[in-house]
Amino acid sequence: MTTRAIHTRRTMIGLAGIGLAGAVLGEATTASAASAVGARFTATAKTTTDELNRWLAARDSTRIRRLTGVVVLTKPLVVPANTLLDAHGATITGPPTDNLLRNAASIATVVTSVAVTAGSPVVTSAAGAFTADMVGRRIQVLDAGSRAWRAGAPTSLYGRVVTVTSPGQATLDVPATSTLTAQAYVYPVADADITIQGGTWINRNKNSLSQKLSSHGFLIRRASGVTIADLTVKGQGAKQMGGQYAICLGDVSDVTVSKITFTNTSSDGLHFQGPASKLRISDITGSNSGDDLVAFTGVDGKSRDGSRLGDVEGDITDVVLRNVRGSGCHTHLKITSGVGAGEVQRHVSGFTATGISGTVSSGGAPVNVVDYAGSTSFSGSITGVTATPSGASAMVNVGPSILGDLVVGDVTWTTAKVPTNGIVRVVQSATTPTVTAGSVTVRNVVRKDTAGKITDTTGAGLVLGTRTLGTLTVSGVGCPVPAPHFDSVQLASAGMRIDSLSIASDSSAARTGNVLVFPVSSKGYSIGAATFSSISRSTGSLWSADADGDGTSTDIAVRGYSGGKAVALLRSPASIGIVDLAQPAGTGAAVRLTSAAASPVRITTERSTRPPVLVSRSGAQRVSASSPTIVVDSSLLTPLDGDVVLDPRLGSTPQRYDAASATWSSAQPQPTVPQAPTPAPTTTQAPAPTPTQTQTPVPTPVPAGTPAPSSTPAPSSTPTPSAEPVTQEG
Repeated sequence: MTTRAIHTRRTMIGLAGIGLAGAVLGEATTASAASAVGARFTATAKTTTDELNRWLAARDSTRIRRLTGVVVLTKPLVVPANTLLDAHGATITGPPTDNLLRNAASIATVVTSVAVTAGSPVVTSAAGAFTADMVGRRIQVLDAGSRAWRAGAPTSLYGRVVTVTSPGQATLDVPATSTLTAQAYVYPVADADITIQGGTWINRNKNSLSQKLSSHGFLIRRASGVTIADLTVKGQGAKQMGGQYAICLGDVSDVTVSKITFTNTSSDGLHFQGPASKLRISDITGSNSGDDLVAFTGVDGKSRDGSRLGDVEGDITDVVLRNVRGSGCHTHLKITSGVGAGEVQRHVSGFTATGISGTVSSGGAPVNVVDYAGSTSFSGSITGVTATPSGASAMVNVGPSILGDLVVGDVTWTTAKVPTNGIVRVVQSATTPTVTAGSVTVRNVVRKDTAGKITDTTGAGLVLGTRTLGTLTVSGVGCPVPAPHFDSVQLASAGMRIDSLSIASDSSAARTGNVLVFPVSSKGYSIGAATFSSISRSTGSLWSADADGDGTSTDIAVRGYSGGKAVALLRSPASIGIVDLAQPAGTGAAVRLTSAAASPVRITTERSTRPPVLVSRSGAQRVSASSPTIVVDSSLLTPLDGDVVLDPRLGSTPQRYDAASATWSSAQPQPTVPQAPTPAPTTTQAPAPTPTQTQTPVPTPVPAGTPAPSSTPAPSSTPTPSAEPVTQEG
């Protein structure tokens, strides 16, 4: 028998608790487990769904259920806690208008009518439905949750029962958003240790645009220790016109999902709803998904009035997602958090995604982090993206209202289209206009196409539009091909404030473009400090501003810049330090003050070379410079005491400014003669006509211009070699 096994530490621990420590999962179960009573079920055309559910619910020593054959369901399969359902070798087709599969805790034990008041966590039941054993259990009240984003699609009030005061009154851990009387569902204790592996599962929902829980393929709610692996889920409905999410999990923790294939799903493939934590997802493949291949929503059910998809809601934390490949999908990865009941902001944090590949059909970016049910709060890492976007959309689009710490890396643009929106786009939504972002790190973003025309002025590695950002760190952004245009970083929003930014290891062979660009739309920006290091470009400038800043002066440090045409085109005050600049083909001035707002400006250079001049200005801006190797027109300067410049009009050597006399003079030091060290004894003997040998003394050097004292001359008939000459410093 072929071994197809899924091993997880959590499942093994669960099996150990029921007497099967060391069991091998999948088809390679032990002989005792495979032959145990009720462990195997081979379905036939006569098999009913009730038979299967009784078999799943039966308790025996193995708790492993191995299903084979062809199954056509009339109602959902219900998987209880502490169950491993192995469906390798089975094809399961769901009912026409219901789920393929549910877990036991997704089914309410009490359904009753309750009344709630906006802002209050108290729930009242005229029927006296509450009992003491409900404390700690989950309750859902329809339409009493968030109305953010779409008032016609209120989510449910979803909370936990904190106290039961009487049969007619209970208190929850979350307040209602609305005042109303509505249907309420009280759920059982959460399930634990559920594994579903193997099989081909077909969601038969073909109804019109459906926004109800019964339209999902798998519905998993209120569960921990869940594993779903090595299976295929197919849909039969048209895009957005059949069943909803192929696999939907909500209010879950400690979840492993791996080796899943989705085919022709009418909506999302794998979909998580909050609260959800400790999620480990890998090797997800999908084709022709009607919506997102993989999605995470803290608050769901806001895409259509009357939706019932928002049954649970909460934060999503501690997620690791690896290897998602899609073809013809709306988008590969969608992330949103939203605003929940009581207007509580939900968060997605501790999120890591890597390895997103394939093609997108219509949804723009392969990766989207966006506002949906109100503002989204996101913090995490997205790397290894090679999926082709639709149109000229970014490959990674991060647009939440609230942005924490973000890392985006290893993103390669290969499509034969111009990345007009940036390869990576990080632009905060305006839903919450005053929120501060934490840090943004972008590394190894590369454009490898030559699409466009020579007249193009678009195409960027990173398009950034945050409101207030602590730190921006960019490295390894590049364009190794002669594309028409490539900017490394473009600022996209007005009034942006960045405390500090650094751009390093940046390179471009594009025919036009710059490193950091301030378009007209960025007017009013503020940058505290900026560092550029190890930059190599065929053209352009490090800093290129077409808009005035807000008057804040920026400390700009340039450390290692080769190529390009200029250093900075300024429209704001700045202090610029340039070290190791090599621009053999530079044109125009290195630093150009193109607006009256670019004042004052201070420039210093060290170990830098450039044929054209250092500075130019468009008006009477105040600028000072200290540049001993790059030519400066001193008449443009408002110099500071001690400034040293190279100005051919003043002389062939650097000139130093003396503030007291307001004059320039040679900066060359006065020549001095250093004190020579005492010579070591020598055995060299001077030749003489007599047997007597005379040691020739070495004269002591003296300062220049001072006559040397005479010494007793040697006899004229005695030739004496001259001493080594003394070189004077000058």
